[in-house]
Amino acid sequence: MELFCSLQTKDIIMETLQLLLSVAIIHFGIVIVPGPNFLVIVKNSLIHSRHAGVITARGVAIGTVAHVIAGLLGFTALISQSVLLFNAVKWMGTLYFIYVGIQMIRHANLTKTTLAVDNAEKPTFTDGQALRSGLFTMLSNVKSAFYFLFLFTTVLPTTVNVDVQLSLIILIPVISLTWYSILALTFSNNVVRSMYQRAERAMNYFFGGVWIFLGIRLASVTQD
Repeated sequence: MELFCSLQTKDIIMETLQLLLSVAIIHFGIVIVPGPNFLVIVKNSLIHSRHAGVITARGVAIGTVAHVIAGLLGFTALISQSVLLFNAVKWMGTLYFIYVGIQMIRHANLTKTTLAVDNAEKPTFTDGQALRSGLFTMLSNVKSAFYFLFLFTTVLPTTVNVDVQLSLIILIPVISLTWYSILALTFSNNVVRSMYQRAERAMNYFFGGVWIFLGIRLASVTQD
């Protein structure tokens, strides 16, 4: 009897580890694909500093925790089924993405003289601003909510125990934080930043256009 219980326990542990590994592989495959989170971390790392990029990555990770908890509690499914909630999240994200894009294009349009004056008067990009930029980008993207809905309804069994849920609340954000921190360290490298600074105006136009494009794409997302 004890041997049977021991074998059964080992089977449960192996199944749990396989499940967590599957989720980890799927999530890593998602986060390495460039999207809004990638863009905000690259932007803050290039324009501001390595520290700002890493703090932005933490903001994305906190937003990921919120999405994971919402998915596990069923809030994500509720959003997908409610026209009002779905549209509220979608348009909030759309407006935020387009706003960021316009701000970058406005920055690109400034002359060097104006930039010098602005930089003298403009306060430092704070940790709070960096954290919020990552957090808002993650939370305002309805596609992220749909991704977690897909993940939790297709990969996880219908009856998943609390230990696995707690493990996911830690595992998924840690994967996000690790990858996005690597991005922040990479794009805040002195060589990369100096290349950006030589083409700052064109790059700001490019990034601004990408943000606006992402906002328009988000506006076209439907519940189907």
